[in-house]
Amino acid sequence: MFETHFMICVMSMAVCAGSLTLAAAESVIMEVGEAGKRPVVFAFERGGENPSITVRTEMTGVAGSRLTVRIDRAPVLALDHIFSEAECSFPNGGASMCEIVLGPDHPATAPLVLGFKRGKEAHVQIEDAGVMRMDNTISLKGFTRRFGA
Repeated sequence: MFETHFMICVMSMAVCAGSLTLAAAESVIMEVGEAGKRPVVFAFERGGENPSITVRTEMTGVAGSRLTVRIDRAPVLALDHIFSEAECSFPNGGASMCEIVLGPDHPATAPLVLGFKRGKEAHVQIEDAGVMRMDNTISLKGFTRRFGA
């Protein structure tokens, strides 16, 4: 009898631990651009007090391109990043794709999370040596509800 109860408890803990891991790994996705053409995607990983953010560009940005994010009309940018060659590629010989991961200790992570939670709009811009410029504004309405407090 004791072995049966012990086994049920162990299995219950394993199931609960597994569901906690899945819940912690969920992402909140914010896409910038026209429907069907999302040149910039922000994936906010919900991980307790230490979230991380993955920023991915498609068809915009190459090594040397500058990505900036301004929340509302703040005088300071929430993110100002210049892509390196290691962060950009041309998969399958197609359009460019760049990706950065901002971990919990990156100086831009906290301002981005706080800005996306409290702000009304995010102004996202990618500039490539004056040749190409992508400038979009997205509404942040509903982000806090989806991301959590």
